[in-house]
Amino acid sequence: MTETLRSKDQELRAVQEANTALVMQNQQLELERDDAQAELALLKQVDVEDARSSSNARTSWEKAQTNRALLGDLAQANQTVDRLKETIALVKIKESSRNQEADDRECETKLMAAGKELVDVENTLLLSRPEDKELSQRMQVMAEDLAAVRQELTEKADQIADLEMRIAEGETTRRKLHNVIQELRGNIRVHVRLRPFLRSDGAEAMAENPQSAIRCDTFVSTITTNVDNPHTFKFDKIYDQFASQENVFQDVADFIQSAMDGYNVCIFAYGQTSSGKTHTMQGSGKAQMRGITLRAIDLIIDCCNELTSMGWQFSLDVTFYEIYKETIRDLLASYNGNDEPRKHSIRTDRHGKNYVEGLTQVTIDFAQAAEQVEEIVNLAACNRSVDRTDMNTHSSRSHSIFALQIHGFNEVQNTEVEGSLSLVDLAGSERLSRSHVTGNRLKEAQAINKSLSSLADVFQALAKKSSHVPYRNSKLTYALQPALSGDGKTLMMANLSPTFASLDESLCSMRFAQNVRRCELGGPVRQIKSRVVNAAAGAYSPSSSSLALAAPRVRPCASHAGTRPPQAR
Repeated sequence: MTETLRSKDQELRAVQEANTALVMQNQQLELERDDAQAELALLKQVDVEDARSSSNARTSWEKAQTNRALLGDLAQANQTVDRLKETIALVKIKESSRNQEADDRECETKLMAAGKELVDVENTLLLSRPEDKELSQRMQVMAEDLAAVRQELTEKADQIADLEMRIAEGETTRRKLHNVIQELRGNIRVHVRLRPFLRSDGAEAMAENPQSAIRCDTFVSTITTNVDNPHTFKFDKIYDQFASQENVFQDVADFIQSAMDGYNVCIFAYGQTSSGKTHTMQGSGKAQMRGITLRAIDLIIDCCNELTSMGWQFSLDVTFYEIYKETIRDLLASYNGNDEPRKHSIRTDRHGKNYVEGLTQVTIDFAQAAEQVEEIVNLAACNRSVDRTDMNTHSSRSHSIFALQIHGFNEVQNTEVEGSLSLVDLAGSERLSRSHVTGNRLKEAQAINKSLSSLADVFQALAKKSSHVPYRNSKLTYALQPALSGDGKTLMMANLSPTFASLDESLCSMRFAQNVRRCELGGPVRQIKSRVVNAAAGAYSPSSSSLALAAPRVRPCASHAGTRPPQAR
């Protein structure tokens, strides 16, 4: 057993020794493997370096060969350059002679090309002759048609010029005939308007069928008092209680047209307080209720626009003032509450025409004339002197005058025309006993009656054909002198109340209107001037030419700048 163990131990040790020897041998093999791998890597590196060296050697060899080739090419190029230099020298020697030859050849080439082109054109023309012939025929027909059209246009232009000349002659004839008719009717005309009953008329107006104190016969233009011993008056035109603002203006329009034709025209409303004067002149609203003033501007603007197509150009300038206790006040000026209104004087220009100096003058813009004039009228109404009386709660205590200056110029006819239109709303003409005024209002009434009395004196002098007409007795008659004298046309619009309480005042108004109707102003003068060419100065200068139809009065020559007195704007 012991021997067995001993032998096992020996075998074990032998195995261990063998194992140790194998481990050492394995380690030795691993070392040898590592050395072999290192050697292999070294060999690979050597092989790469050898390959690189071989490649560099081949590149160097190829570069050497290339350099040798380049050297050969350089030498050959140098030889070529030398030969070229010799050739250039020879070319320079022969250049002068060859230039001439080259020019000759170029000319020959151009001539040959031009000849060929000419041949081509001739061939094209030969081929297109039938088409050219047809085209020529068509062009000839078109030329004949064009000549016919031109001839027709020339004839039409002549016809148009002839028609325009006839229109201008027709307009001139119309103006002459219009003013002949106006003169036959009388240059002072009197229209009478009876207003309807108002609530302010009291018991008379409250009756179921109120009886008017005045009866109107519009057919024969007579008016009669409705009393036991009636008085009958005849006038140029009568308007009853049912007449509209449009009806009244249709008969007034003839006078407005005369102002457009170059005359001094005055339309004034006369009557007692609350008889409808302001309603007739200014109106009491818009549309159908507008009065003569606004309607007159509409008519004048329409006339200006119509005459523009005949070569006329117009300008319209407006002033609006009142005469209060013989003092002239500008109704378009702006005043502060503490400012004293400026007083204005009446002057006479070098043509003998009166004007009020220093008034605010407004030029009408044709594009918005209606609105502009309405604003002017409203402003004047706010500034006008009014007060309450026993006759009217809103009585006008002054005479208001809306003055329109019309200036027209026709460049083709070298003619300018100037007209004026004065629309006057007089203060009430009642007696002091009926108005029951005292103090300052009494002075107002006395001044109103004084100026109306002066107006009556003027018409009385005109009726008697007196050599002296007292225009200077009041500011009213002095300001209206151009229209109330032989140069103008005047329309009186007498306004009456239908009440029996006002019958005495109505009788006074009708008697005054009858006296006015007896007046004659003579032949009015149309304010028209022809501009003639001054041969020495080479410029236009106006020469006065009166186209009045009866007893014309020639006015002094004046430049356009001096035809109207200076106005404050």
